[in-house]
Amino acid sequence: PGPVSFEGPRRLQGLIESWPLRQLDQGGLLEHLGNLQMRLRPCASIHEYGFPGPSQKSVSLQDYFAESSLHQGHVIFENDFQPVHRRLLGAGLGFEVPRILEKIHSTPVFSAGSAHTGIGFHRHNEAWLAQLSGRKTWFLLPPGSPRPPILPPWWYLQERPPGLRVCTLEPGEVLYLPANWWHATWNLDDFTVAVGWEGGASKSWD
Repeated sequence: PGPVSFEGPRRLQGLIESWPLRQLDQGGLLEHLGNLQMRLRPCASIHEYGFPGPSQKSVSLQDYFAESSLHQGHVIFENDFQPVHRRLLGAGLGFEVPRILEKIHSTPVFSAGSAHTGIGFHRHNEAWLAQLSGRKTWFLLPPGSPRPPILPPWWYLQERPPGLRVCTLEPGEVLYLPANWWHATWNLDDFTVAVGWEGGASKSWD
């Protein structure tokens, strides 16, 4: 099928099983990406600024997961991750944009986190994210909703803001997120990695 338009967020399956990148386990991902320096971001700052915000320092992916106790309250989030994208392309692990999402291909995204980390509610252009390893729970609110306060994620399940949608993405699944939807995430497993794209069509990253 060609590109389609969705009225709201969609949890999609069967789109990335052909990716060589999908076949890598934790060891394989770290073998290819483990020595890359990536920006370490406080979880709270993404909620505070409404976008990734400042990065206090860089850390290799290998060290982030090997020393997860030192990085509690922090995640790795890149939405201009040229080194990661080019490393994958050079290793023959470049991932194809699924045809139904091919209009969203402007800025590459890389997300990594250990268990019990996540980011607060923020919003941006339409995007999609493919879960490679681990599980990630998403909390979603439609445009026009008031921005929820910073709270532990389970609080939103106990006292749900009006219109809240919740889903947990399993490895191999893709989440499509329309523009301006508020979203927060919480990583459930010790090794959680996802890749995707944000924004409109572009061929500059091929």
